[in-house]
Amino acid sequence: MTNQEFEQIKIIAEKKLFFNEDNFQGKLSEVPLIYDTFLKLFIKEHKVLQNMKLKKDIKYADLYRHLKFNSDIRLENKHEIENQMFSDISYQRIVSDINDQQEIVTFLEQTLENVKNLSFAIRNYIDWRKFLEAER
Repeated sequence: MTNQEFEQIKIIAEKKLFFNEDNFQGKLSEVPLIYDTFLKLFIKEHKVLQNMKLKKDIKYADLYRHLKFNSDIRLENKHEIENQMFSDISYQRIVSDINDQQEIVTFLEQTLENVKNLSFAIRNYIDWRKFLEAER
């Protein structure tokens, strides 16, 4: 998912999760569809994240092996090897991409929680309105 697509998803999520006096009844019936939509997105992006982590692990192993056994510099311990690995531009790019993807996955996970809570919030709003009507 590109940054532009992610920003659009954020805007859509905000619109889908918003309810007020005018739309709360229709919004209650939309909750399952909203949940399904964001669940599918979450599953897709989580799979992308897992694949990125696998590529990072493969790159880590390749770099570690190269630096440990084939490097011109003699590196004695894991800390020294990892310091050299983290200076590799391609490895840095992979880690940066994973961090960006993790942000997307975390956002979608939290959005799913908000969608779950949306029906309760709407029901509480309905109960509150009933309570106010009973006071009159």
